[in-house]
Amino acid sequence: MTSESKSDVLSSDLPSIPRDSEGPLFSEAWEGQAFAIAVALRDRSLLRWPDFVAYLSAEIAAAGQDDNGRDYYRHWLRAMERLLLDKRLMTTEELSRACTELATLRRHDHQHDVDH
Repeated sequence: MTSESKSDVLSSDLPSIPRDSEGPLFSEAWEGQAFAIAVALRDRSLLRWPDFVAYLSAEIAAAGQDDNGRDYYRHWLRAMERLLLDKRLMTTEELSRACTELATLRRHDHQHDVDH
């Protein structure tokens, strides 16, 4: 691989990904975690990147012109959820359980940020 990092190559195909000269930008820890989950699924050949890009593009398009970009990673999560269910990589129950666990981690991360 060239001097480009794996995340640069992957994120360069994504629509409107927030980034700077060093790569993708994340406003909150959960955004980076969502990005990392998608990359890990792709690295394990459980998710095809072109499929994910198509799902993400559809989520962004469905948001319409009122979307100001702040919800980019919420679109990311919805796209990943739909893809995981459509491809039967997870059941609805498994996805619900995983979302609950991630929400718990997100609240913990936020509380940790407030405490320190």
